[in-house]
Amino acid sequence: MRTRLPLLASASVLAACVTTSPGPASADAAAVLPSLAAAFSACDMPTLMLIYSPAVEFVAPDTPKPITGRPNLQAHLQGACTQSFRPVMKIVEQRVRLLSPTAALVLGTYSIGRSDRPADKPWSAYFVVTLSQVSGRWQVESQATVPLAGTQ
Repeated sequence: MRTRLPLLASASVLAACVTTSPGPASADAAAVLPSLAAAFSACDMPTLMLIYSPAVEFVAPDTPKPITGRPNLQAHLQGACTQSFRPVMKIVEQRVRLLSPTAALVLGTYSIGRSDRPADKPWSAYFVVTLSQVSGRWQVESQATVPLAGTQ
C-alpha cells in the first residue's frame, strides 16, 4: 500500500497536465462510475464485477491491505448486500482525464447511504479510479477511496 498511494498521487498530478478533448471516448469513460454506482446500489454483483478488470486492485478505509482480483473484490463488496437493506451509492462529482485512447483517470466524490435509512446523512468519500479500455469497453483497473473529513 505504501507504493500504491504515491503512485495514485503521481497519477493525479500527471492527470492535471494532460490535455483532453471531449469526445466519444471521454463520454464512455465518464459513464463507468455512474454504472458502477447503479450496479452496486442494485446489488447486481454479476454486472458490477464486469465493470472491474480481472486483476483489479481496490483500496478503501475498511480494507487493511489492497484487495486484488475480481473474486476477492466480489467477496468484499457482497457483504453490503446480505442484509434486508441495500447500499445506495451516488456519484456526487467526477472529473475524467484521458491519459491515452485506452487509459483514463477518474477523480471525484461519491456517497453511500442505506435504503432503509433514507433520511440519514450518507457516508462520503473521495475516489481515484484508473480505467483501461479493452475490446472497446472501459473497465476499472484500480480504485482507491479516502473518506471526506467529518463523514466517518
